Amino acid sequence: MKIDLYYEIENGIFEFVDKTFDSEINLIFFNSIDSKYLRFIRCTFTDEMEIGSFVQNDLSILFYNCNFEKQIYINHCSIKKLIFNNICELRDLQITDVEIEELIINSKYELENCNIEVTDISISKLLSLSRLKIKKGGLSLTYNFDNTENDKKRRASMINFRCENAYFMGDFGTLIDFRNSKIKTIRFDHCTFQKAVFDKTSFGINSSFFDCKFSSNTSFRDCTNQDKLVFQSCLFESFSHFNESSFNNFKLLHTTFEKKASFDKVKVNSIELYQTSFLQGGFFDDIEIFSLNNCNRKTLRTIKQELQKADNRIDYNRFKSYELAAYNKEIGWKDNFKDKFILSATWFSTGFDHSWLRAMVFTLLSAIIFYCLFLISEDYLNSFEVYNGKEFFSGYFRFLLITDFYNPLIEERKFLTEPLSWLVFIVGKIVIAFGIYEIIQAFRKFKT
Repeated sequence: MKIDLYYEIENGIFEFVDKTFDSEINLIFFNSIDSKYLRFIRCTFTDEMEIGSFVQNDLSILFYNCNFEKQIYINHCSIKKLIFNNICELRDLQITDVEIEELIINSKYELENCNIEVTDISISKLLSLSRLKIKKGGLSLTYNFDNTENDKKRRASMINFRCENAYFMGDFGTLIDFRNSKIKTIRFDHCTFQKAVFDKTSFGINSSFFDCKFSSNTSFRDCTNQDKLVFQSCLFESFSHFNESSFNNFKLLHTTFEKKASFDKVKVNSIELYQTSFLQGGFFDDIEIFSLNNCNRKTLRTIKQELQKADNRIDYNRFKSYELAAYNKEIGWKDNFKDKFILSATWFSTGFDHSWLRAMVFTLLSAIIFYCLFLISEDYLNSFEVYNGKEFFSGYFRFLLITDFYNPLIEERKFLTEPLSWLVFIVGKIVIAFGIYEIIQAFRKFKT
């Protein structure tokens, strides 16, 4: 038996339980009903449904545990509430040009091949997508930029939101709670947030915030992603926290943080900061970058500067070494011989992390090599006895004294006579002096 929904409503029936609607439903331009709700419980809709072109600001349309096998169109209307609670099946939902106090959509199961498109909507109190699970398909929501008081009052709840593809644009009002959500691809365009909480959210393969403004405290704690998370042309007007998050590819492009921004204990494979400003400081304590080869020098320098402002000498020295390594890799011998030579010598002697042990080994080995070359030049190696005697080590220790310019092979204080010996001797002293300097610098790297 087919149910004529329009006829039932006209006859004062406003609640339907365990009903199946086999024919197309068209509730267009129907008169205001003598009820504050229109409720469907465990109902199945096998054909299309269209609701719209009417105004009844005290009416709530409620669907509980329902199945929708075809498209649903809700447009050009003004009502109080629209609720899809514990939806079992949903294929295609389109909501256009609707003024409403509350829009709530959640599902009982993961929805297959589900597409939800909400366009030009005005919500005065609450948008809730919490517990909405879309396995295949997507969701698009665009607020009406009406610049009314609604923007200051409404809030959004998207806790435990699951979706393959999502797109949002508009003003989310006083609060957006996006905790514990998981999205494969998501994009926020021209969005405005007051307080925003995205803690423990997985941003999937490709997620971005473009031209968004965060007016109050913002939290991205303990978040993850699989590939790329980008903030481009965004403005953070208050405190922001990304602490203890793990990102694969994290980018901040043309973005400004007006107050303190914290990235403590963040783990990333690669990170890019391009024309990003931290007006009150960015905190990168204990940040870990696993693929330094994928990070450019400007990014490393920006992080180093923020660590220096925060007086974090340990991490500052770490990123200073990263920057030097990146610069050494960036320049060539032909383009910048002087810098390349100095950086290569630094890397060979202590490494860019200024290891005192490496500097000591470099100094002692370099002294041995040049001392042996000096012996050859002085023609003292005709016999191998010198390698086993005290004369060799006595001369070697004298050779280590950078202020001793006398011949280390004889007891008398006499200068060298052979030009070749002088050349090897002077070059050896310079290398030893450089090694000693690097040892001192290595021990002083935590000093101001």
